[in-house]
Amino acid sequence: MIKKMTQYLLQRRCALSLLLMLMLLQSAMAQTQDRRMYARLDRETQTLTLYYDKNEQASDIAIYDTPLWTYYVERKAIQTVVFDESFKDARPKSCNAWFFCFEGLTRIEHLDYLNTSEVDNMRLMFSKVPTWKHLI
Repeated sequence: MIKKMTQYLLQRRCALSLLLMLMLLQSAMAQTQDRRMYARLDRETQTLTLYYDKNEQASDIAIYDTPLWTYYVERKAIQTVVFDESFKDARPKSCNAWFFCFEGLTRIEHLDYLNTSEVDNMRLMFSKVPTWKHLI
């Protein structure tokens, strides 16, 4: 009887340990999956900042392979683009038309945080940016 009870407790302990380990692993995986690429516009300074973290707000724009800012009028007024340090861990697949029609753009800060190692499309990335050659 004691032998069976010991086996039962060991099995239960192993199962509980395994369950705990799976929960911790799932939590760790969820933390890395929650990070997203997004852009936030400061309308006061006309600065667009790109992030790769878990702090996206409802007013931010998720980054895909389309122009980074949705509204054409605001896109034309953006003067500065900043790559936040968090963006150095992002691996975009495309930068297609990211800065399309950023006609007021005069400065890009921390471009070294943009890792293009997995990018296969940069088509129109700086299209209609009159000063793009002076930005990079």
